Amino acid sequence: MDIIDVNIKIQKYFMFFLIYTNDFLLILSVLSQLHFSISILSYFIFIFISSFLLSFISIFFYSMLILLFLIFLFFIYFLLFLSLYSFFTLITLSFLFKIYPSFYLKNYLIRLYFNLLYFF
Repeated sequence: MDIIDVNIKIQKYFMFFLIYTNDFLLILSVLSQLHFSISILSYFIFIFISSFLLSFISIFFYSMLILLFLIFLFFIYFLLFLSLYSFFTLITLSFLFKIYPSFYLKNYLIRLYFNLLYFF
């Protein structure tokens, strides 16, 4: 077993760490302290692979963030729809049955109005 085989084995062992962290200078300093050499070509190959994977992971991460934001917006608009639906139901019932808004109904409508203002 010569130095080239040892170098290839060390590159295989550190490949996972090089891809999933972005700390190449730390890896190079550790390798230089251990007196093992790593070629410039393999170093740039590691940089290319890791940057590609990191960009893919970041795209996936940002798409998940956008999806969560859209779910949050849907939830807010759904709550708004429910509150407006209850508001118009109360107004319609008051007109249909000629029920004048009582004290509790007025308080409910005022709270509903301020909740809608809070959302927007």
